[in-house]
Amino acid sequence: MEWKIKAPLWLASESKTDVLEVQIRKEDQSWLNDETQAFPIAVALRDALAARLGIQAEELECTVDTRKREDGTICTSIFVFDKNAAGYASSAGEYMADLLRDARERLLCRNHDCETACPHCILSFDLRYQSRDLDRHKGLEVLTPIWFTLLDLPPQARIFGPSTATETMRLEESVLSASLVHPEATIILHLGPHSLWLPGDGDMLHLLDILRLRQVHIELTLEKELYDSFSQEERMLLAPLIHGSVTCSVLEGGFSHPHARLAVTIDDGLLHRWAVYEEKENHLLLKGCMQGDAGTRRPLLQKDLLAKSGNSAIVQIDGNDKTSVTDFAPWLWHKLHQSLEKDLGRDPIAFRRPITRIMFSDRYCNSPLTVVLLYRLLSHLKELYGEAWASPTFFVMLADRISGEYSQVWDNWSRATERDEAVRRLLNELGTVKVVPTDKKMMAHARSLWLEFQDGTALTIWLDQGLGFLKVDRKCPDRLFPFHGTCEEQIITLKNMGQALEVVPGGTVISLQLNTV
Repeated sequence: MEWKIKAPLWLASESKTDVLEVQIRKEDQSWLNDETQAFPIAVALRDALAARLGIQAEELECTVDTRKREDGTICTSIFVFDKNAAGYASSAGEYMADLLRDARERLLCRNHDCETACPHCILSFDLRYQSRDLDRHKGLEVLTPIWFTLLDLPPQARIFGPSTATETMRLEESVLSASLVHPEATIILHLGPHSLWLPGDGDMLHLLDILRLRQVHIELTLEKELYDSFSQEERMLLAPLIHGSVTCSVLEGGFSHPHARLAVTIDDGLLHRWAVYEEKENHLLLKGCMQGDAGTRRPLLQKDLLAKSGNSAIVQIDGNDKTSVTDFAPWLWHKLHQSLEKDLGRDPIAFRRPITRIMFSDRYCNSPLTVVLLYRLLSHLKELYGEAWASPTFFVMLADRISGEYSQVWDNWSRATERDEAVRRLLNELGTVKVVPTDKKMMAHARSLWLEFQDGTALTIWLDQGLGFLKVDRKCPDRLFPFHGTCEEQIITLKNMGQALEVVPGGTVISLQLNTV
């Protein structure tokens, strides 16, 4: 019978469920990185959540594991997850501070003061085989009275007065939840240098898209400073967003704080607000309810944003569109050609008007993905021209300083010089290239591709989100990029990229303008 025994074999299964992940900074501000301390907290947190939701603790499970944070530090994450994907664990964020306090109470075991763990505190039937790993005193070494004082907002962070609180949900989730409570209220999305978002921000457009589907009244509010600085082309990019339940206004006055950027206001007589607070190492999403000056909002109509002459057109790209790195350039140039022919009656590229100079400006073009899309866009333009291609001069203006975690194609290079060399090597095949590193603060928000023709005309293509409106699936098997390799290795990888792409939720807008230089 030995032949019937198959070894070594392991049976496994995979399922999807709701998960809560918690990473804790200790009193000394170091990250918790000790499983003997983390596991008792995980059990107490699970039991506290079950009690708050009125369910059996066994409906939830918990564990701990080592994780690497974005800054490279190692910590121990606490995981609480549903057994049956009922949505219990994902609801914990709203009550996190109270749940942690309840967890400490369980760890204290006040009425029985057990030695390590008992059924009156954190030992339950489903954990009977892990009892040796449970020591409530280890958890209490982290959840100390002093540690809980760190959860309280400092006075300077109470930007909305006494009602100011830390928002434990994601901004989008919290706003959508509040919109159900205040269905008749106006939801104001704030845009500007002192607000959380600028026009074209992907997160803002995604939230706008969802709110529009719910048919609530949305108002895009531009700080006057931002609106006054806009070129006609930048104003045009906003025009397609304003229709149906979406209006627009210019804001003067109102909320102002040196360390906070306002994101959303729900106005139903009271002002329910969300803002990001940043001071030194603190980065908090805060919410609050207040009465007071909402500022003066001057309405803007769609016609106020459109160009007065007939030399402009707008291309809207749907959030459900798909392409690939390989097919991106013909896919996009086809859309632009259709708009030029239909809306302006002429396409200088189709007639192969000689191009003398090309300028590209995008302060967020910092990743291999956006660089290869720029290369594909321009190399396909050369293909369209064929023998009529005149090897124009390229001026590429990019941010002079970049930073970020780097390992995958959508991550930034760690140094701008490496990105610049890759751009230079790629575009040298098409003509004379000059990469111009520029202070990000001095660059226009609008991202543009400018083609100057020999006959004195020019075509400007304004990309609302730059080339970042396309994303690669996070589970794509060929998502890694050789950031630590030589420039030659990086160039080979860039030229061979062919990943499938999706347009970001909410889609994007491209503005076209033909004029005389």
